[in-house]
Amino acid sequence: MKKQYFRKMFEIIAAVLTAAIFITGCGIYEDYTMADMAMGTVFTVHYIAIGSGTGIQVQNELYAADDELEDNILSRRVVGSELYLLNQSAGSQDGYELSAELEDYLLLCLELSEKTDGAFDVTVGALAELWGIDEAAMNPEDFELPSAEAVDFACNNCGYEKVEISEHRIYIPEGLIIDLGAVGKGIYLSRAHDIFGDRVKYGIVSAGGSILTYGYKDGGQPWNVGIADPANTDKVIANLRLDGSFFVSTSGDYERFVEYDGIRYHHILNVATGYPADSGISSVTAVIPTDKDWKGYFKRDYATLDNKDIGGLMSDAITTAIFVLGEEEGMKLAAEYNVEVLLVRNDGSTVMSDGMVKYIY
Repeated sequence: MKKQYFRKMFEIIAAVLTAAIFITGCGIYEDYTMADMAMGTVFTVHYIAIGSGTGIQVQNELYAADDELEDNILSRRVVGSELYLLNQSAGSQDGYELSAELEDYLLLCLELSEKTDGAFDVTVGALAELWGIDEAAMNPEDFELPSAEAVDFACNNCGYEKVEISEHRIYIPEGLIIDLGAVGKGIYLSRAHDIFGDRVKYGIVSAGGSILTYGYKDGGQPWNVGIADPANTDKVIANLRLDGSFFVSTSGDYERFVEYDGIRYHHILNVATGYPADSGISSVTAVIPTDKDWKGYFKRDYATLDNKDIGGLMSDAITTAIFVLGEEEGMKLAAEYNVEVLLVRNDGSTVMSDGMVKYIY
């Protein structure tokens, strides 16, 4: 209900600002701006659609993609979604039968969990529910610091190695909760890329710390994306100049947090300790071309996922993993996947991969 109300209110505002139609020697174009709520984040979208009536078609499909991904597949909170039902099966000997799409997403996440020794781990749900940082960020007065005993108990209900997927069924022990919040935005951005297709000349989708740039702007102008200064988010610590279609993701301790007795507790949790990650890093940004070829980087092929699908997920997952791992191991991980990254240390200094330099101006 909240989502539908949000859409209606924004559409009323957007009607004044958007849906401009203009004609050039190459045809009719529609300039559209829209916003949506998905996975606890406000998505903002701006695109130039090709052809009369195309803009509203794209908008409706973006809304539908949000509803499908959040309400039917990815949300652990929406009753009846596939992930909700999966988690409800915890402890069952019969397990839960997975759709081909969710199976591939989970297998890819579990492979990355193994690769990072749990620095990225989608079984973090018990800890996420215990800490409740997302809720506390909006209502800090209700936050209660969990006890060490409660943290230990939740930690015992985490661990990617406890998940078994066999014959398209998943088996998880009682108490374990899978949470795909760390990659949900990237998955949505991949879906938006599909929807744009050849119907959109260029566009940009922003969802919290995740961004999709699509196509080339008029006159060959690049996309300019600022990386926020974690110490002062009104400022940028670096600017990216991107030509074409890219996934850009940032994981930072300033995105969702609560302060308690002068200490900041953020939403990126380390399943090894049970507490918010403390690796000496304040933020990690990754830049991945949407056409990056992922063949050869993983142990298996993911039949339902193409390069773009993997890139959207990886842009979110790898920044989370590096944030938990810290600088030394994190830079090694980025190099193994040939992903360009920029890290902001707690003292405000930065370090980046060699190839990241070409995107900085």
